[in-house]
Order: sequence, then structure tokens, then C-alpha cells
Amino acid sequence: MAKVRVYELAKEFRVESKIIMRRLAEMGEHVRSASSVIDAPIAKRLAADFEHNPELYKNEPTVYELAGRLNVSAEAILSTLTEWGQGAYSEHSTLDTQMVNQLSAAHRHKSLTVKPPPHRSIPAVSYAVLDQQQVLLVNSENPCLKVVKRLLDGLGFQTVTADLYEVTSGNIRLNSISCMILLFRLDSKMDHQDVYEVSALQNRPPAILLGDPYSIAIRQVAEACKFEDVVGVNELDENGALLRKSIQYAISLREGRRLKNGLDKSRSGRQENTMRGRLPDRGKSSVILMGAARYKDPALHELPAVRNNLTQLASALSDPRFGGFAGDRVHTILNPELNDGGVISQIAEQTQDALLFYFSGHGLLEADGEFFLALRESRAMKPRFSAFPYQWIRSMMLESPARSRIVILDCCFAGRAMEAMADQSSALVGQLDVAGAYTLAATAPNRTARAPKNHRYTAFSGELIRILSSGVANAGPLLRIADIYAPLTHSLRMRNYPLPHQQGTDTVADLALVKNRASY
Repeated sequence: MAKVRVYELAKEFRVESKIIMRRLAEMGEHVRSASSVIDAPIAKRLAADFEHNPELYKNEPTVYELAGRLNVSAEAILSTLTEWGQGAYSEHSTLDTQMVNQLSAAHRHKSLTVKPPPHRSIPAVSYAVLDQQQVLLVNSENPCLKVVKRLLDGLGFQTVTADLYEVTSGNIRLNSISCMILLFRLDSKMDHQDVYEVSALQNRPPAILLGDPYSIAIRQVAEACKFEDVVGVNELDENGALLRKSIQYAISLREGRRLKNGLDKSRSGRQENTMRGRLPDRGKSSVILMGAARYKDPALHELPAVRNNLTQLASALSDPRFGGFAGDRVHTILNPELNDGGVISQIAEQTQDALLFYFSGHGLLEADGEFFLALRESRAMKPRFSAFPYQWIRSMMLESPARSRIVILDCCFAGRAMEAMADQSSALVGQLDVAGAYTLAATAPNRTARAPKNHRYTAFSGELIRILSSGVANAGPLLRIADIYAPLTHSLRMRNYPLPHQQGTDTVADLALVKNRASY
């Protein structure tokens, strides 16, 4: 990278020049103006920093982000803006610097206004409450725990307290629990992740989310995770009547759904109605798992999580009980080189049913926008003759006799794969016009993928592995391609990671990669 001016980098990163200048100052490199020239090593260092820390280059905060900074609810900020005559804002609206300063000052003077919560009405219990009245309180460090436990004891419930690890690790027998109460503030990424992990447990009991009743985030999370009820801490009365009604309602609602599902099945009389999708023909299907964890070019930082991605995906896809592919037809290529292209091509040519190609590593772009998959010997600035052009991967998939073809890319700029496919002026169009083709990309065409430091997996692959290994509730006995995208997107959104993109045909949507563990 040659010398470049600040405004040129800002244009390339699609941010304001002041953001670049601020970040340079934080890195110890001071510049006077947007026209200042940056030396090549500094520009290269800044580009790498932008790739790994895109959140530091955001222009202005949204209402939701400012609420997190000030440790208040987004509704408090929206209420204050309405009071000031600024009613055109939503939770995701961007705030300019002047408005941020005014709201911060109002917070310091404790003048952020909050509307009272809506009146709650608990529906009448229409089904018999279960005899076993054991309530599990999750997150034993919450300061409200003692209050809630005292109310439950006074109501005659048996209470069990546990932290998140004890619940998700299986140390608590959930089949003995009538209801779960989760005590979370939901004002951090970790809390969002915790709640979703609890919601994804197999055969979990009815759940109530206890937290700030003003928080839009809490209501959104409760709805997305399909919790039976949401109760605000300041809504609890001294005799615990509201809490008792909420527990009874949650248990009855779950029991009512169970009875209804059983009635529907008995009416249909055919179990096969729930069998959606198909598993691959194990003797005619293949998986190619390719990933580059180490690189010779110092400009490409190493990705140790890639090795774990490949190992765990191979295990999940070829599991003797739940996997959809034969173990001897799952091919893992770690730190590939250019001459591995022949091996990959040969596997594709010999596959007749389902062909799955997965790549994890760095995604590279040439000056003309061509997309490449980085290899061990790839050069970051000149990938054309040292990396796999995605165009070659696409041609290999097209020429394969496979009935269904799936591409999963976990790398920066992965969305370029779909962008190229949809370009009707391209000389190699048509993959998405061919029946049985599907592409799942970890990021948008202009976004970088995330590989959190010291995490076992990369962000996208970690969630994909979790879904394949744990299953998806109410998705049927087989975990199809069509069943994976929604929970994958939801989970990544909860962790504030880049969102995946998909594109494909209906014929491949019925293909199942594994059996759905949540159904067994």
C-alpha cells in the first residue's frame, strides 16, 4: 500500500474523515487534517485495524447504542426526545454529535424522562397447572435474586438457584423443573448471548424473563427466544400475586401447546407428515472442508480457530447417529495450497447427489473487485496468482454432476460470491439459475468476518456448529438448509456480529445436512 491521504482512506472505509483521524490519534499517529498524507506502513496498519475492529469506525451512535453507553433504556431516550419535540426517532435511528451531547448532559442531571410501563393483565389459566412446583432461578449473581426467592418461598414453591454454566452444562435436571425464571439486565452483549443459550436448551421448561420493564431489548429478546412471559422487577407486589400468576400462565401455556400438538398429530394419524426434507445419499455425497489457519504473508494474521472449525464441522456432519454424510466422504483440507485444486476438482467430479464446499479463512479482493480465497502462500496485496479465485470454485461446483450443490463461506467479503453470481454481465453467470444450488455467506460483500480473540471458533462457524450440534426446536426431525438460516441470523444478531447472507433455489432448501438433535 502506497502513501495515501486521510480522506482517501475514509472513502475506502466508507466512514467520515474525522473517524479516521480520531482512530489514528488513538494509535499514536497525529494528523492535522483530512488532506494529511499517511505513510504506507501506517496506512497498512490502519487497514488491518479496520478489518479486525470495525465497531471502532462507526460514525455516530444509534439510540440503542447510546442507551447502552448511558446504562439507561432506549425507551427513556426516545421519551426524552419526544418531550423535546424530536419525535421522528426510533430505536435504530442515528444521533448526531450535538444530540448525543444534549442527551448525555440530561443523563448527568438525571432529567431523562421515562414513560410508565403499560398496564399488565395476566390471562386466566385455562389448563391445569402441573403438580410439581419447582422453580429454577437462573443467574445467581443478580441482586434481585433474594427478593424473588423470598416471594417464591412465601408462595409455597420449591426454588433451585443456579448460574448459567450449571444450566447449559447439564448439571441441572431440567425435567424436574416446572418453570425457569431468568434474571438478566440485558444491557450487554454477554447477557444477550446468555439468554439465547438458555433458550436453545433441549426440552427446556417454560421460561419467564425478569428484568427492566422499560427495556425494548428485553421485550425483543423474549419474543425472539419464545419465552412465555416477561415480568418487570418493579412490577412485583409484596404478596407475589403477579409472580404466581405469571408462573401458572407460563406452565399452562406450555401444557396447552403440548396438548394441542398431540391432538393435531392424532388427527393426522401419520407421523410422516412431520418428516420434511431429505438426507443426502451417503454413498454418492461429498463434503469438502477447506480452511487456512496459517499464512506466510505477515499482512495476513493467523486464524487458529479455523482448525477447530474444520474439526468440529467434520464431526457434526459425519456423526454416525445424527450426521448426514459418510465419514469417509468428508474431506478436510487444512492450510491448502494451489496444487490442492486438482484434489478438490476430482472430488466434485465423483459426487452425484449432494456436494458441500466450505471455506474458512481470509477473503481477499483485487483492485478490480475480483474475490479470492486466501491460501497458506497467498499475498494479501496481490492475491491473483497466489490464491483460489472464487470464480474457479464456482465453475467447479457448476461442472459437478451433483444433484445439490452447497457453498458455505466464512471469510471477509463472502457476500461477493453471491454478488458475482447475480451479475448478468459476468461471463460466468448461472449458478443460481441451475436447480439445486445454494450459497451461505458469513458477511455482506463489503463487510469483514469476525474471529474473536481467544475464542474456539470464528463467529459465524461457531454459531453454525452450535446449531448443527444442538438442533433447532420445532424444525422437524431433519435439519434442512431452510431451517438453519433464521436461527443462525438471530444468534449472530444477538452477539452484534455481521449477519449472514443466503441465496439459492427451492430444490436444495429441502436438503438436510444432519438430523435435528432437538427432535430426539
